[in-house]
Amino acid sequence: MGVKYHCAYCGQDDPFQIFALPGSATEFVCDICIDSARPARAETPAQQEVTSNNQAAANKQAEAEKPSFVTPKPSATLSARIQELIDGLDPDPVKSSATFAFKNYHNALPLHYHALYFWAIKPDGTMLCKDLDSSSSPEVETNPAQIREVLENGAAHHPELRELL
Repeated sequence: MGVKYHCAYCGQDDPFQIFALPGSATEFVCDICIDSARPARAETPAQQEVTSNNQAAANKQAEAEKPSFVTPKPSATLSARIQELIDGLDPDPVKSSATFAFKNYHNALPLHYHALYFWAIKPDGTMLCKDLDSSSSPEVETNPAQIREVLENGAAHHPELRELL
Protein backbone atom coordinates (compact mmCIF):
# COMPACT_ATOMS: atom_id res chain seq x y z
CA MET A 1 0.00 0.00 0.00
CA GLY A 2 1.36 3.40 -0.99
CA VAL A 3 1.65 6.66 0.90
CA LYS A 4 -1.68 8.39 1.60
CA TYR A 5 -1.85 12.11 0.98
CA HIS A 6 -4.31 14.51 2.57
CA CYS A 7 -5.15 18.00 1.18
CA ALA A 8 -4.40 20.64 3.83
CA TYR A 9 -7.19 22.89 2.45
CA CYS A 10 -10.24 20.74 1.65
CA GLY A 11 -9.35 17.61 3.61
CA GLN A 12 -9.67 15.26 0.66
CA ASP A 13 -7.73 12.01 1.08
CA ASP A 14 -5.65 10.75 -1.84
CA PRO A 15 -6.68 13.44 -4.35
CA PHE A 16 -6.04 12.80 -8.04
CA GLN A 17 -3.19 15.31 -8.19
CA ILE A 18 -1.25 16.45 -5.15
CA PHE A 19 1.26 19.25 -4.72
CA ALA A 20 3.56 20.16 -1.86
CA LEU A 21 2.23 23.21 -0.08
CA PRO A 22 4.49 26.17 -0.90
CA GLY A 23 7.05 26.53 1.88
CA SER A 24 6.33 23.10 3.42
CA ALA A 25 7.72 19.64 2.82
CA THR A 26 5.09 17.86 4.94
CA GLU A 27 1.81 19.51 3.95
CA PHE A 28 0.14 18.94 0.60
CA VAL A 29 -2.63 20.51 -1.41
CA CYS A 30 -4.84 19.02 -4.14
CA ASP A 31 -5.18 20.32 -7.71
CA ILE A 32 -8.49 22.01 -6.88
CA CYS A 33 -7.09 23.99 -3.94
CA ILE A 34 -3.66 24.82 -5.39
CA ASP A 35 -4.66 28.33 -6.47
CA SER A 36 -5.86 29.13 -2.95
CA ALA A 37 -2.56 27.91 -1.52
CA ARG A 38 -0.35 30.07 -3.69
CA PRO A 39 0.71 33.30 -2.02
CA ALA A 40 -0.83 36.37 -3.61
CA ARG A 41 1.56 38.48 -5.65
CA ALA A 42 1.63 42.17 -5.00
CA GLU A 43 0.39 44.17 -7.96
CA THR A 44 2.31 47.13 -9.25
CA PRO A 45 0.44 50.46 -9.42
CA ALA A 46 0.10 50.01 -13.21
CA GLN A 47 -1.43 46.54 -12.71
CA GLN A 48 -3.79 47.91 -10.05
CA GLU A 49 -4.98 50.60 -12.48
CA VAL A 50 -5.61 48.00 -15.22
CA THR A 51 -7.50 45.81 -12.73
CA SER A 52 -9.56 48.80 -11.60
CA ASN A 53 -10.34 49.80 -15.21
CA ASN A 54 -11.30 46.22 -16.09
CA GLN A 55 -13.61 46.04 -13.07
CA ALA A 56 -15.22 49.37 -13.99
CA ALA A 57 -15.79 48.18 -17.57
CA ALA A 58 -17.25 44.90 -16.31
CA ASN A 59 -19.61 46.76 -13.96
CA LYS A 60 -20.73 49.08 -16.76
CA GLN A 61 -21.38 46.11 -19.07
CA ALA A 62 -23.32 44.25 -16.36
CA GLU A 63 -25.46 47.34 -15.79
CA ALA A 64 -26.17 47.61 -19.53
CA GLU A 65 -27.15 43.92 -19.70
CA LYS A 66 -29.77 44.15 -16.94
CA PRO A 67 -33.28 43.47 -18.23
CA SER A 68 -34.94 46.72 -19.16
CA PHE A 69 -38.48 45.65 -18.19
CA VAL A 70 -39.96 47.83 -15.47
CA THR A 71 -43.55 47.56 -14.28
CA PRO A 72 -45.42 50.32 -16.06
CA LYS A 73 -47.82 52.34 -13.96
CA PRO A 74 -51.40 51.33 -14.69
CA SER A 75 -53.80 53.82 -16.20
CA ALA A 76 -56.46 55.34 -13.94
CA THR A 77 -59.02 52.97 -15.48
CA LEU A 78 -56.87 49.91 -14.83
CA SER A 79 -56.07 51.07 -11.28
CA ALA A 80 -59.80 51.37 -10.61
CA ARG A 81 -60.38 47.89 -12.10
CA ILE A 82 -57.61 46.36 -9.94
CA GLN A 83 -59.25 47.95 -6.89
CA GLU A 84 -62.63 46.47 -7.94
CA LEU A 85 -61.06 43.02 -8.24
CA ILE A 86 -59.46 43.40 -4.79
CA ASP A 87 -62.77 44.53 -3.28
CA GLY A 88 -64.52 41.57 -4.89
CA LEU A 89 -62.25 39.03 -3.20
CA ASP A 90 -63.78 37.08 -0.31
CA PRO A 91 -60.95 34.82 0.86
CA ASP A 92 -61.24 32.46 3.80
CA PRO A 93 -58.68 33.55 6.41
CA VAL A 94 -57.79 29.93 7.18
CA LYS A 95 -57.90 28.23 3.78
CA SER A 96 -56.36 31.12 1.89
CA SER A 97 -54.39 33.12 4.42
CA ALA A 98 -52.03 34.68 1.86
CA THR A 99 -54.92 35.96 -0.28
CA PHE A 100 -56.69 37.17 2.87
CA ALA A 101 -53.56 39.05 3.98
CA PHE A 102 -52.94 40.59 0.56
CA LYS A 103 -56.53 41.87 0.39
CA ASN A 104 -57.05 42.99 3.97
CA TYR A 105 -53.59 44.16 5.03
CA HIS A 106 -51.89 45.24 1.81
CA ASN A 107 -54.77 46.14 -0.57
CA ALA A 108 -53.26 43.97 -3.31
CA LEU A 109 -54.64 41.55 -5.91
CA PRO A 110 -53.02 38.09 -5.84
CA LEU A 111 -51.71 37.16 -9.29
CA HIS A 112 -49.33 34.20 -9.06
CA TYR A 113 -47.87 31.74 -6.60
CA HIS A 114 -45.78 28.62 -6.36
CA ALA A 115 -44.56 26.52 -3.45
CA LEU A 116 -42.39 29.25 -1.89
CA TYR A 117 -43.67 32.67 -3.00
CA PHE A 118 -46.93 34.50 -3.62
CA TRP A 119 -47.16 37.70 -5.71
CA ALA A 120 -49.82 40.41 -5.82
CA ILE A 121 -50.25 43.79 -7.46
CA LYS A 122 -51.46 46.98 -5.82
CA PRO A 123 -53.71 49.43 -7.70
CA ASP A 124 -50.71 51.77 -8.17
CA GLY A 125 -48.82 48.97 -10.01
CA THR A 126 -46.47 48.01 -7.17
CA MET A 127 -45.72 44.28 -7.26
CA LEU A 128 -45.48 42.60 -3.85
CA CYS A 129 -43.82 39.27 -3.11
CA LYS A 130 -44.52 37.20 0.01
CA ASP A 131 -42.17 34.42 1.09
CA LEU A 132 -44.59 31.74 2.28
CA ASP A 133 -42.00 30.20 4.61
CA SER A 134 -41.51 33.49 6.43
CA SER A 135 -43.69 35.40 8.85
CA SER A 136 -42.36 38.71 7.53
CA SER A 137 -44.41 41.17 5.52
CA PRO A 138 -44.39 41.06 1.72
CA GLU A 139 -41.58 42.90 -0.01
CA VAL A 140 -41.67 44.95 -3.20
CA GLU A 141 -40.60 42.71 -6.10
CA THR A 142 -37.67 44.26 -7.96
CA ASN A 143 -36.62 41.47 -10.34
CA PRO A 144 -37.81 42.58 -13.81
CA ALA A 145 -37.96 39.03 -15.18
CA GLN A 146 -40.05 37.88 -12.21
CA ILE A 147 -42.39 40.88 -12.52
CA ARG A 148 -42.92 40.07 -16.18
CA GLU A 149 -43.65 36.39 -15.43
CA VAL A 150 -46.13 37.33 -12.69
CA LEU A 151 -47.89 39.81 -14.98
CA GLU A 152 -48.11 37.22 -17.77
CA ASN A 153 -49.63 34.69 -15.37
CA GLY A 154 -51.95 37.30 -13.89
CA ALA A 155 -53.09 38.41 -17.35
CA ALA A 156 -54.21 34.84 -18.06
CA HIS A 157 -56.83 35.26 -15.30
CA HIS A 158 -57.35 39.02 -15.57
CA PRO A 159 -57.02 40.04 -19.25
CA GLU A 160 -57.14 43.71 -18.25
CA LEU A 161 -53.57 43.37 -17.01
CA ARG A 162 -52.24 42.85 -20.56
CA GLU A 163 -52.02 46.63 -20.68
CA LEU A 164 -48.99 46.32 -18.37
CA LEU A 165 -47.09 43.91 -20.64
